[in-house]
This record gives sequence, C-alpha cells and structure tokens, in this order.
Amino acid sequence: MRAFKFLHAADLHLDSPFRGMTAPPAMIAAAIRESTYRAFQSMIELALREQVDFVVISGDIYDLADRSLRAQLRFQKGMEKLAEAGIPSYIIHGNHDPENGRRAALKWPDLVHFFGSSGVERKTAHSSDGTPLAEVYGISYAAAAVKENLVTRFNVEPSGLYKIGLLHTNVDGDASHDNYAPCSKAELLNAGLDYWALGHIHIRQVLHMKPWIIYPGNPQGRSVKETGPKGCMIVTVDERGTEPVFHRLDHVVWQHIPIGIENIDSIQALKQAMEEAMEQLRDGQDGRASVVRFILTGRGALHRELSQTSVISELAERFREVEGEAAQQKEYPFVWIESVKQQTGNKMDLDKLLTQESFPGELVRQQGQLENDLPELETFHEEALSLLLHHAKFSSLSSLKDPDRIKERLSQARELVLDWMEVDA
Repeated sequence: MRAFKFLHAADLHLDSPFRGMTAPPAMIAAAIRESTYRAFQSMIELALREQVDFVVISGDIYDLADRSLRAQLRFQKGMEKLAEAGIPSYIIHGNHDPENGRRAALKWPDLVHFFGSSGVERKTAHSSDGTPLAEVYGISYAAAAVKENLVTRFNVEPSGLYKIGLLHTNVDGDASHDNYAPCSKAELLNAGLDYWALGHIHIRQVLHMKPWIIYPGNPQGRSVKETGPKGCMIVTVDERGTEPVFHRLDHVVWQHIPIGIENIDSIQALKQAMEEAMEQLRDGQDGRASVVRFILTGRGALHRELSQTSVISELAERFREVEGEAAQQKEYPFVWIESVKQQTGNKMDLDKLLTQESFPGELVRQQGQLENDLPELETFHEEALSLLLHHAKFSSLSSLKDPDRIKERLSQARELVLDWMEVDA
C-alpha cells in the first residue's frame, strides 16, 4: 500500500465568547479571546510542516449555528493555505455549526469538501501525484439536535483502500456532552472502517485500536471544564499499520490547581504557596499562558480565616492586579486566576466522628451515604430545593443537576453545620 499521513481535528469552536470570568485587563482578555483562532492557525502550520496528504475536521468548526463572519473568513483563509499547498480538506458539520445555520456565501477552494446531511458521502483522497490513498466517509448535521444514530447510514463498500469515517457523535452516552447522534462502540467496530475520526467530546480519547476510534478533543480549551493539553492527531498509515500521534495546538491552557491547607497556618503562607504554584505553571508550559482555578482543600487551622466573607476574593483579586500590571508592560505567559474555590474544613478527625453516636456523627454518616447513592442523592437534592425554587431569588439553583456539583454543595453544607456547632473531634 502507499503510505500516507493525515491530520484529524475536531471542535475548533472558533469565536467562542469565554463568558463567566472576572473581566481581565484588555491584553489578557484579547489573548484569551484569540486563543481559538491561534490554535487553528497552529493547526494549519502543523499540517504544512508535517506535509500531510489531507486534513479531516469532525464538526463544530464554529461555536454558534449563526456563525460570525469573522470566524468564517478566518477559517476560509486557513483552508486556502492548505489548498495552495495541495492539501485537501474533508469536513463535517456538528451540533454547533449545522447545515441550517446562517452562513455567508463564501467561495471555497476546490480541494475543500463539506459533507452534506442527506446521507453518508464517500470521497477518495489522493496523493499529490493522483494516487488514491484512502476513502473518506462522512455525514453532517442538518440541524443542531440530531437524535438519530447516524452510524446505521454508513454502508462501506469493499475496496483495497484505507477507510476513514467522519462522525460527530456521543459514543456510549458520555454524560459530559449532549447525547447527539448517539451510538455504541460496538456499532462503530462493526461498520467496516479502519479509522473513526470522531468529534463532539472535548476530551482526547482513544476508544479502540485496530480499528481506531479516536476523539482528538478540541484544539483549545475554553473554560476550566476543559483542562490540560489540547490539540489534534497526526495519523501515519503504512504497511506496518496506523500510528496516531497527538500534537499540542493550544495557546492558553486551563488548569485546576489543588492546594492543601494541612501545613499552611497563615494567609502569608497560602499566598506563597499560590505564588510558587503559579511560577511552576508559568515555567512548565513552553511559553503558553494559563487560566487557573485554585482549589483549597484539606483540614487545618486556616479554615476559619478562609471562611471569612472576603478573604479569598481579596487574595485572588490581588493576584489578578499583579498579573494585569505585568501584562501591560510586556508579552509574557500570564497566569490568570479564574477563581479560588474553598473546599476546606476545620481540623478534625472525620473517621472518629463517624463512630460517635451524636448529631455531628450522624450528619457525617448521612452525608457519606448520600454521596455513594446517586439516585438517593438526586431525590434528596430535589426535596431540599423544592421550597426554595418557588422564590425567584433562588431559581438559578434548578440548573444545578451535575452530581459532582451536588456532592460539592453537600460537603459545603456539612462543613457549615460542623463550624456552627464548633465541633472539635
């Protein structure tokens, strides 16, 4: 067989708005706002540098169905660069950029192919000298919410060519994303393809090898829910088999940084621990900027001081002021604090409390049982909020359905009660 190489990316989400953060200074805000575009630019540069034979993009190029003209023009420019180098691109639309979304009447290079939504199409990818390399199958979303299992539409015809399938899908009901175009891994394995180039799930995952089923994740994190390195896959296919290799594209990395307070006895010591963590992050990201969420954990004497109304917010704001001032003076890998979350408690022995026949002991036991029984936890949560939700002031609590968030609130409630009772076990 003729060896070839292709780039697999998905979920570019160009022009993501980055809502929900404390407003950073202009230079930092611009860097965060531009990060999806810069990651896309890095993707184009990677494809050119690696001299790939073709590119596949598995949906959600844009963040909104009514995509901005700015995003469309930036994407068009990238596709033109690939086409000028003789690199074809094969693209499907996902739930964020469905076919029925508003779009400008732009002219695309002949080497760019957008798969339609009426049925699965098959295209043959060729080398620069015209040699057939692979068959690329794909189908787009007609509208944002596709509930149909699209795998059933893939009718793969026998041939001697390598077969790639583009699909924007939720495999086996991943709860972190909407269950669009749902399918099972078993169905993908039985479809007769060599490589499933998936999109929709923003966490990089290799679901299976031989045949390969891969989510590359998104090229650029967009919130503290999308942490760690982000990028795309460069896939080499030759007589030895298929070798996918991850390549980073992100320009701003989002991180959770836990800091335990067990051995921290003052705000000064906490400030120093946070400074050290920020510098380690700054030095370890190869020049990338970072947006971080500090999570204060553990039990210690500092808990009571941290629980005062404004201590944590004032500390975070001071760090933001310092980073903002530095960013105005020079370009450097900033570390911007998105938030500081407190998950601390008074110094006490919870294991000892568990054995006590007392109200605090029963409280800790009940909380532990609820955490380990999801249906019971959800019922308890609904009953506890039922009265509050009648008041407009608390209506936003109705959207709190993520089990991890509910458990976090439950732990916070436990600590509040133990603090009020001044329990010292």
